[in-house]
Amino acid sequence: MVSFARLSLKKRYFFYTQLAQMLDAGITPLRSLKMLSEQRKEGVIAKIAEQMRAHIEAGGTLATAMAMFPNRFPPMETQLIETAETAGIVPTTLNRLAEFNRLIRNYRAEFLNRMLYPFFIVFVVTFFLPVFVSIFIGNVVDALIGCAWNLFYLSLLVFVVRTIWQMLINIPSTRFMIHRILLAIPLFGGYLRKLMLARFAKTLEFLYAAGVPVADSLTLASKSCGNEAMARRLYPTTKMVRDGMTITAALGKTYEFTPLALGIIESGEVSGKLDVSLRKFAEYMELEAWSGIQQLATLLPVLIYFNVVCVIVYMVFQAFQGYLGVVQQTTQ
Repeated sequence: MVSFARLSLKKRYFFYTQLAQMLDAGITPLRSLKMLSEQRKEGVIAKIAEQMRAHIEAGGTLATAMAMFPNRFPPMETQLIETAETAGIVPTTLNRLAEFNRLIRNYRAEFLNRMLYPFFIVFVVTFFLPVFVSIFIGNVVDALIGCAWNLFYLSLLVFVVRTIWQMLINIPSTRFMIHRILLAIPLFGGYLRKLMLARFAKTLEFLYAAGVPVADSLTLASKSCGNEAMARRLYPTTKMVRDGMTITAALGKTYEFTPLALGIIESGEVSGKLDVSLRKFAEYMELEAWSGIQQLATLLPVLIYFNVVCVIVYMVFQAFQGYLGVVQQTTQ
């Protein structure tokens, strides 16, 4: 049975970090994967590591072993490992992948932590406030039954949406459309774009520093940005550079980079320190994205609280009307 669920960011971070440390210590990929499978005797990582070990033992490579699990490892991460094996920088590449997964996981966790209390308020107002209101207008039992059914429907909806999402995101055509829609979302799309550009710059920086040809580095960095809609806009830079155009001019043709960003990259290209400039640009983009995510996490609770207040006012008004109705019936 094919699983549509990818390894979580946390599990991929663990897998890449542990494997990088073992390879960096001189342990062979076969032995490293065996140790990983033994370390996690149960669970998906142990099973994947064991199957990858068997594949490499039969003559495969680490990249082809990862390619056996297209729904577990993102394709662009597999492609990066394939290039890393050719360039001899597998431990460094694994550490870079682990670091990016950790960064995304931290951003996501921080955002969810800030949204936890607003979501809790919405949950209480949606499911438990009607029960409280029913105390004044009657039908408490019906309200409790309705609350239970609403919880069931919500759980079912979450399960269905999650399953459909995991299926669609693994289909190339639908994944492209989803990524395109994400970039078009007001505010969120802009912050996501900055984060993807930071990933592009970081990948390009370490591939360039490792001696991978510039054109090939641009192709892989485009694939590694994490958004297929953006990657398609970055792909043409490979041909432009091969035709003799500078990296800065080629990136400028994509219209994804601001004049400030192009200035930073151009200064490194002219001075021969392109890797340093790319690293600075990536750090700048990450800081901008993080600041934007924090602003979004501050704005959304305000909007949620406003809607919650409107709902509460409506329910109180409804309860008051019900109470007046009961009073009128008892006085007649």
